[in-house]
Amino acid sequence: MGRAGRAEKASSAEASQTRLALIYAAERLFAEQGLQRTSLRQINIEAGQRNESAIHYHFGSREAVILAILELRTRPINEVRLQMLSEARTKAGDAPLSSAALAEVMVMPLAQSISVGAQANYYIRFLTQLSLDRAMRQRVSDGPHDTAVVQCVKELARSKPYYPIPVVRQRFVAASFVMNRMLAILEEIMQTQRERSAATLDSELRIANVIDMMVGIFDAPVSPSAICALEAINRKRDSAKS
Repeated sequence: MGRAGRAEKASSAEASQTRLALIYAAERLFAEQGLQRTSLRQINIEAGQRNESAIHYHFGSREAVILAILELRTRPINEVRLQMLSEARTKAGDAPLSSAALAEVMVMPLAQSISVGAQANYYIRFLTQLSLDRAMRQRVSDGPHDTAVVQCVKELARSKPYYPIPVVRQRFVAASFVMNRMLAILEEIMQTQRERSAATLDSELRIANVIDMMVGIFDAPVSPSAICALEAINRKRDSAKS
């Protein structure tokens, strides 16, 4: 490789490192401050970039930064979820997947992504902040990083044919919010040196309890009040069409 080729390779590696540093900085600041309260300038400074245009060069917008975080963190989680789904379907045969199996598919890969020390991340706390920003969540959801989640929603609907689809979707959103919030607490505790040893001891209980809570949300009966509310919505929609 000639001098020009080596220089180009070094420049490309440096650009990749800069981009990654910006993603890590954004993840932490978004997790701690919220998506809209964090400026691109703050991310640039947190990443140690003297060039004020670095984040605009690599991403261009807040939404692009958020998508980059999702791509980095969620791709491996999505792959594990897809593998777990495949194994659960094989085990279930023609039967629908149980609520417990679906909850495990959602929870375990995310819980296993928690890391501490120099490699500590803020991803689950970032997800919690994203879940609170409905407009942004709608813009960045249903991407290639969400294929396992989409399949889990379909499996839940298949296992609950007597649930109206709006109920299935709302239940899944609620269960996911509980999962993100509870695992975000565990993620934060695991990064606190003083509390880490105790958290390590009871982390399995915490994770199992999150799965149980999700199962409870999935399996709770649909009340007559919920059915009446849904019917009222449908009547209003039908009236608007006529």
